[in-house]
Amino acid sequence: MVIPVSGQAVSCNKVLQDIKMERHFLKKKEMIAHGIRQCPDSAKMNFKYGFSLERFNNYEEALSHYRRAAELDADFAAPLFGMGDIYLAQKQYKLAVTAYEKGLELEPLNTRALRSLLEAKGKLKQ
Repeated sequence: MVIPVSGQAVSCNKVLQDIKMERHFLKKKEMIAHGIRQCPDSAKMNFKYGFSLERFNNYEEALSHYRRAAELDADFAAPLFGMGDIYLAQKQYKLAVTAYEKGLELEPLNTRALRSLLEAKGKLKQ
């Protein structure tokens, strides 16, 4: 784990790389929580933190970080898909459809998102 020395800039890419290499689930969760404090303006870190929060059903805070990731990088589809997943879980189908469609504009071949979009549209019609 990268711990900055006073006056030393944190390399967010290094922090993300360390997180990716970690295999222990709870250790990875701790590293991500620490990483978001070190790199609050990183789209990838906000996405990872949102994803971690989503896994623990902390949907509102996860949505906040997914939104922040999407703001920081308008070409990053993953946070939009994450938002769609949360909205789908919360039965907010119209919001889910919107999020998936925006993400699919950026990543049109994402089969998981396409399936989720179809599911959300199906639920919306019920």
